[in-house]
Amino acid sequence: MSTPSIPADPASPEVTEIERALTRITYLSTRARQHDRLMALAGVPLDRAAVALLRQVADSDPLRPGSWLIGSGWRPRM
Repeated sequence: MSTPSIPADPASPEVTEIERALTRITYLSTRARQHDRLMALAGVPLDRAAVALLRQVADSDPLRPGSWLIGSGWRPRM
């Protein structure tokens, strides 16, 4: 079996952009399925946004809730 040859010319910007978009879509769909499996296994009904928020809280230094909200840029609606 022969090894495929690498083209001498680089890919066009359009091809590079399509490849980048397909890679991103594949990554995101894999992450969503992984999240769904993990949440089902754990029996915890958290959406992906809640998991991201909890990761930020876990990785930060201890703060009062109000301090954390202000530091995150959250503002109450008036």
